[in-house]
Amino acid sequence: MNLTRGLVMFIGIAELAGAIGVVLPMAANVAPWLSTLAAAGLATVMLLAVFYHVRRHESPAAPATLLLLALFVAVGRFSNWA
Repeated sequence: MNLTRGLVMFIGIAELAGAIGVVLPMAANVAPWLSTLAAAGLATVMLLAVFYHVRRHESPAAPATLLLLALFVAVGRFSNWA
């Protein structure tokens, strides 16, 4: 199961945008709720990456670790809303 170049580019751009989305709104204090959504989006991408690596019989350790970190950020930022 090979990924096309276009899909790889899309995933990379989505991860880069998500990383910027986690940091920038809180750093600039502009719409900080976007950090929560960006972290949730990154967690979704990492969950799909875990499934992809498991299906290919590869180690899902790296995407699983990033998934846990993204969930930690999303839950932590969400708790600031309440």
